[in-house]
Amino acid sequence: MDYPVIYAGHGDLVDDINGNWYVVMLASRPCKKHSSMGRETFIAKTIWENEWPVIAPGIGHLEDTVDIPLEECRFIDEISENDFITFCEAKPDKRLVGIGKRNESFYSLKENPGVLRLYTNKEQITDLGTSAFLGLRQKGYEFTVKTAVRFIPQSDNETAGLVLFQNNENHLRAEITMEAGRLVFVVTTHIKGTDKKIAVADIMEYSITEKNPLWNICMICKEQEASIWIGTAEKSVKVAEKISLLPYTTEEAGGFVGCTVGMYASSNGSNSNNYAEFSYIMLTQ
Repeated sequence: MDYPVIYAGHGDLVDDINGNWYVVMLASRPCKKHSSMGRETFIAKTIWENEWPVIAPGIGHLEDTVDIPLEECRFIDEISENDFITFCEAKPDKRLVGIGKRNESFYSLKENPGVLRLYTNKEQITDLGTSAFLGLRQKGYEFTVKTAVRFIPQSDNETAGLVLFQNNENHLRAEITMEAGRLVFVVTTHIKGTDKKIAVADIMEYSITEKNPLWNICMICKEQEASIWIGTAEKSVKVAEKISLLPYTTEEAGGFVGCTVGMYASSNGSNSNNYAEFSYIMLTQ
């Protein structure tokens, strides 16, 4: 049987002001029998029989929604379904998460106010440790992520773009880089520690009229598949489609951390003084 909520654990029993009992726990929502949002917080109604708790009585499993007979209580800071983040503040928005840590060794909001500058440091997202990545947590199985970036790679090693990240051995990269002197946009799957280029688009023609164009990168995800686009204000092209996202799930990649999608830059082990400048990042469901 396919349950709407799986991997439940770490439950706490609580009661309300009316004497009703509930269990609050961690669990996951699957899609196509795979989960990529980590463990979230769920609640289930509970009754007592012979001094033992019976969870979800009459149902027998956790539900994706539960009606509770209490007045709604809102928090000052809540997770939003849609995020639109710009870079006009002195510090990055707290919704943006890094890998390992988040510090100014790999980013700046001061060098060019109004944009996020990510440095093409040696650190790679394929390694353990801190790379130049800031992303948003995946919160559903149907979402679109967009960003805009100015980036002129100085060598074939320098890259910048968008990454769907589960861990260092399992992620999906969509990057602007150089290949044999040509400006290209490369889509790469990294599964169980192995890179595989699945699409390469020559984007040199887009930069003929403008030396450093603002590149729009878009990743559209639906029910564990993705399509990826790149372009400028005048023209966009679909570079890859029907990319399976199943390799970036708990069942395939392990762990309960869930995926993040975000901005990334690297020189992939080489010395570099370069950087990419991002104007915004947007996640909509």
